[in-house]
Amino acid sequence: MEHSVVIRLKPYLKEFITHRFGSELSSRKNVVGILLQQFITYTPSGSCQREATGPDCMVIPLVSGPAYNPRRGNVWISPRHQKELERVIYQLFRSTFFTYMDDRSRYIDMMQEGTIKDCILQFCIDFGLSPDNVQYDTLKKAWYRHRKHKEHILQSKKKAEKNGLNLSLFRPLIFIQTQYEPLYSI
Repeated sequence: MEHSVVIRLKPYLKEFITHRFGSELSSRKNVVGILLQQFITYTPSGSCQREATGPDCMVIPLVSGPAYNPRRGNVWISPRHQKELERVIYQLFRSTFFTYMDDRSRYIDMMQEGTIKDCILQFCIDFGLSPDNVQYDTLKKAWYRHRKHKEHILQSKKKAEKNGLNLSLFRPLIFIQTQYEPLYSI
């Protein structure tokens, strides 16, 4: 009997992690496998938790190893842990997308070839995302919001440097005016 865990994911996230990590999602060599091993809950062998079914569910086969022992009972992931796992996978998707687009947009600016649309479509091809599951407009809006946010942060930093407001963590005692005497002298 093959042991597996069912998690709920949006179709584009299923395609993304399958393409990114391959079929070994439960191994300790990737983020999803590490989180799965932390989120697995054991139930007694006789009882069985109701597993979700539907197009938004993904079955992940579990590999027997030191982190998972099939003799301990049936496994499942609680709804709270499923949401946490989906959030982490979504954040991984977003960071991968934004990093990819940052690199590609710099290349477009240097070479003056292609458009943002070409970059987004190339991202979908490179990461195995079908056009049915991911919307071009959604990715485009997310990219423009991300770029606008980065520009806002950059402008804030420039404004702070211009005004002399350098509130760095390397200077935590900037506002202390009391001088302390050394505890010992040399």
